[in-house]
Amino acid sequence: MVNKFKNRLNLVQGKMGEIGIALRNFSSPEDGQPDVEGLIRMARRAEELGLDIVWTWDHVILGSRKVFPILDPFLLLSAISSRTHRVKLGTMLLVSLRNPVQLAKEIATLDYISRGRLMIGGIAGWYEREFKAMGVEYSKRGRLLERNFSIIRELLANNSVTMKVDNLDLDNVTIEPKSLQRPSPLMLMGGYSDNVLRRIAKLADGWVSYCYTPESFRANWGKILQYAREYGRDQSSLTNLAIIPLCVSKDREVGMSRLKAFASKGYLDFPSWSSATLDSSIVGGVEECRDRLTSYFENGMEKIVLVPCDYDLEQIEVLGKELVPGLIKR
Repeated sequence: MVNKFKNRLNLVQGKMGEIGIALRNFSSPEDGQPDVEGLIRMARRAEELGLDIVWTWDHVILGSRKVFPILDPFLLLSAISSRTHRVKLGTMLLVSLRNPVQLAKEIATLDYISRGRLMIGGIAGWYEREFKAMGVEYSKRGRLLERNFSIIRELLANNSVTMKVDNLDLDNVTIEPKSLQRPSPLMLMGGYSDNVLRRIAKLADGWVSYCYTPESFRANWGKILQYAREYGRDQSSLTNLAIIPLCVSKDREVGMSRLKAFASKGYLDFPSWSSATLDSSIVGGVEECRDRLTSYFENGMEKIVLVPCDYDLEQIEVLGKELVPGLIKR
């Protein structure tokens, strides 16, 4: 069964791209603690169905009166890597919140033990209380993202790094063992504003978009490619990953109702300053969802990570058994 679905998806990828799922490594307060074994089972099932990516989320703390329990993404992905063989392991990562030397070590180690399957989506962060708890200046998070991202790149790519930046004094620092992917795992960036899109074009391997419609995605991806050209970068070297909600249901109305309830529990977020919207969702019957998924690829998305409604395994079963194989007929 594994090979059957894998071969079908490989046919899709020649025309479309990669498809993955997000895992619920955090819980809303009313849903209790994350289920570690359940997460590992879901990742294994995604691999069995021929999907390409399992994706996680990153916070150190989230919530005060109502606490959202969250598992560290690197530690969870390490556990998943020991129980899977092929599926790529991805996570959003608060690069601005952590020491870049320590992060470089963790990235290299996870890529090494997973046999070259890691990818990250670096972000600056938005939760000020989290920065205060970590002793990091919230107002400097954008600059810290750039600084830390660049230092991590240097440490992963080179045998020896010497530099002084702010309070960091790197004197002939070497990270060993290196990541298996050279010069580094895929290092994307997420974000919304034009300043962030410029940062992505300058520093990253590409963009992680979140809940963008095909039209808004295409417009913003075009900006990134234009900025990359201004920076003298090869546009073809950049890639993108889109995170999109999924709800396969009897019809669109039923699916949107489920997604709204799912979002109300804190599992989906639509910042007012961004183009993120619930209308980006792939929702409805199988045929309607397949058409919507196709349109995303046709509008330039290269990797799509779907957030299954309610993080329901049945959504992943339908995705792997019905949506993805049906794409090869297009």
